[in-house]
Amino acid sequence: MTDRRLVLLCGAALLVACAWPLAIVHLPPYQDVPNHLATVHALVHPGRYPELVSNGFFKTNSVLAAWLVWIGGGIGDVWAMRLFCLLVLATNAFGIPWLLFEVRGRRAVVVGTLFAAPMVHNWFVSMGMLNFAFGCGLAVLLLATMQRQRKTPSMAKAVAIAALALAVWWAHAAPLLVMLLLVAVELAVSRFDAKSIRAALPLLPAVAVAVLRRVPSVGGELRPTPTPFNLAYDLWGEFFYAFTILEVVTLVPCLVLAVLALRAWKQSVPFFSPASLVAVALAYVLLPESYAAFFYLNARLIPFVWLALLVRVPEQVPRGLAIALGAATVAYSAALGVDFVRLTREEAELCAGVPYVAEGARLLPLVLDRRGTSVNTEHLGQAWGCYALEKDTAAPLLFAEQPSFALRHRTPPPEQLTAVAIERFLRTMRSERAFCDGRRESGIDVGDCPAEWRRHWNDFFDVARPHFDHLLFWGADKEVRDVVPPDYRLVFEEGRLLVYARDGI
Repeated sequence: MTDRRLVLLCGAALLVACAWPLAIVHLPPYQDVPNHLATVHALVHPGRYPELVSNGFFKTNSVLAAWLVWIGGGIGDVWAMRLFCLLVLATNAFGIPWLLFEVRGRRAVVVGTLFAAPMVHNWFVSMGMLNFAFGCGLAVLLLATMQRQRKTPSMAKAVAIAALALAVWWAHAAPLLVMLLLVAVELAVSRFDAKSIRAALPLLPAVAVAVLRRVPSVGGELRPTPTPFNLAYDLWGEFFYAFTILEVVTLVPCLVLAVLALRAWKQSVPFFSPASLVAVALAYVLLPESYAAFFYLNARLIPFVWLALLVRVPEQVPRGLAIALGAATVAYSAALGVDFVRLTREEAELCAGVPYVAEGARLLPLVLDRRGTSVNTEHLGQAWGCYALEKDTAAPLLFAEQPSFALRHRTPPPEQLTAVAIERFLRTMRSERAFCDGRRESGIDVGDCPAEWRRHWNDFFDVARPHFDHLLFWGADKEVRDVVPPDYRLVFEEGRLLVYARDGI
């Protein structure tokens, strides 16, 4: 088998293992997908959403919105989203074996593929953070192209490096920044030899664009670096772990890879020298969890920590271990299929109230149970997007509060009605017990806690009522139902779903 066929075969095997569940559901149950679709719906129907304005497409974190608008116009939003998810998985599936071949040779390709399925369909994909996940896959292709340029330089490869670097930036700036860290360390380790400089120079246009088109952050808060235990857990939980306990089988490739690779951590691999491994690991450990509106800040390093470990796999592993890793891949693939069906069914239950919501309704989604049966994502928190797509309802939870998002508010909503504020309110106020327990744990004396909880809900509805004529509740208990203003009448109830409409609607 030729080298090219080997890489393609391993990539195809990874793609099939991770992408086949896309064929059995209408939409993948990735957390942010409904919000992204609602965003594009508002973009292409500006007359129905005059309160929202486009931020444009020539900026980082914009490739998904551009794809859905440009491709979705011909084949429909849903098919465009399905194809983009497939593209993200394919970029990672074929990029990882190719990088392994370029930096280690063909024997490492087969061994590395045994570990790679959870790295292809990783947690960022499950979260629906598709711009970032796509940017990571493009960064893998970029590293492989740069290594090939070092071996056999040509103008065509230089152009490809420049184009890929710009594509990484367009998808998400974070993978480009980590790439630049790896390249900077590589230049220092190689003492700025001519081959390394020649491979790095085509990155300059992307660097210039990233500096000139830097998107500022608005608001947000600093969340400090997690505890050592959480840092260790997140290396698995925020990369290898997808949805539910069914994917616990990914602990097998995770732990085995960590042991095998750390034994060889002193091995020098192009772009992943020991110094590069230490630099990426330190950045992960030292960066805060979030800063301003940049969420999962240190977690953005996790894909590259594991990539630095993956390129250190041995060229051979015992046959029994290879069989165990192959079985873990099959089990992971099957678990994805089960979870796709189960989580998609839950989202359909939340969308069952669509026929009972008026066209163009000012709908306020109040999702109190954001996880459902998922353990590692909150896929129900954004599932309200179906109401915007089907009935052109208001979309107060759209991603529209940062310049990096596809949309922004023409006039900022009341502070209590921003998407972040609503989400924070619901996490605290989802039940009287959760509110009071949280106060006690924080040492806050509120006296009559149940009365305080009702007062917060009443204050919230005083602000929300003039803006919304429909309410959607998911997972509300009787206590929450009792605080709904009396002029909202229940028009639909099924399972955990409640839909209210104000009198006269």
